[in-house]
Amino acid sequence: MSEFLPMAILVFLLGLGGLETAWWLFTRQAVSLALLEAARAGSTQHASPQAIAAAFETGLRPLHAGAGANAAARLQASLQRHRSQTGGPPWRIEILQPDAGSFRQYGSPNLPLAKSTGMPAIDNDYQYEQYRLNPVVPPDGPTIYQANTLSLRLTYLHRPLLPGIAVLLRSIRSETGGYADEAMRHGLLPMMRYLQLGMESHPLRWPGLPDGRVVMGAAKLPPAAEAKPPAFSCSGGWCLQPQQAITDPTPGGPDSGGSSPTPPLPDEQAPLPGGHGTEPSTPPGEPLPGEDEFPVCETGM
Repeated sequence: MSEFLPMAILVFLLGLGGLETAWWLFTRQAVSLALLEAARAGSTQHASPQAIAAAFETGLRPLHAGAGANAAARLQASLQRHRSQTGGPPWRIEILQPDAGSFRQYGSPNLPLAKSTGMPAIDNDYQYEQYRLNPVVPPDGPTIYQANTLSLRLTYLHRPLLPGIAVLLRSIRSETGGYADEAMRHGLLPMMRYLQLGMESHPLRWPGLPDGRVVMGAAKLPPAAEAKPPAFSCSGGWCLQPQQAITDPTPGGPDSGGSSPTPPLPDEQAPLPGGHGTEPSTPPGEPLPGEDEFPVCETGM
């Protein structure tokens, strides 16, 4: 009996850990789908914070589905408990893009929507033509494709099932005093999710919601949304030349939203008759401009 008791306690704790993990994974999946619904509503309704908030909370109802009371009523009761416990919003969505710089650079005051609402607006139509007319952007500035991409960052406050998890969160919290740190002080786990979706309507520069559920985020995108790293990089003693990189020359790069056509390169060459290949700009056998006859990095011994 004395040998069985420690094993029984261990199996019991492992079962509780598996239950907590399953609840966390289910919550994360439901929150991700709710964020997708919020982004869809925002992309079709001019990035309206009210539309984003309403669609997100509607998408959270599967977390509170079950027999008995209405799922919407249980959801509102859960959100109200979060508000009373933390003194702030039960979740927060930051609109990272389009940002203030996008509206300064691509704002169209002549749009009927901008005149009727009195808010800055970005033209969502004919983005390819807009880029061809104005292909040069300031350093680190967004392209017209990025300005028409809705980027959302969600912080959802997850309530653990086991009381011991809440005690652990209170002990490991930082002292930054931010939204996530305040949630951990009350035993709630901040769950971060990020999503990008191309706009299907003219973006408007709305103010954030007064209750803090949807706010205008920082101008700089998080690292996951920035341009991808160089395809090749060489440094160290094996390199024959200073570090070089091959970057993506496509306008807009990987952050262009994916819904707009990719414009050709400024120095794109004309295709050969029949549509196969391009006309080389240098005679055969000669290196292209900027290339050397030796490789940039030597990998063999």
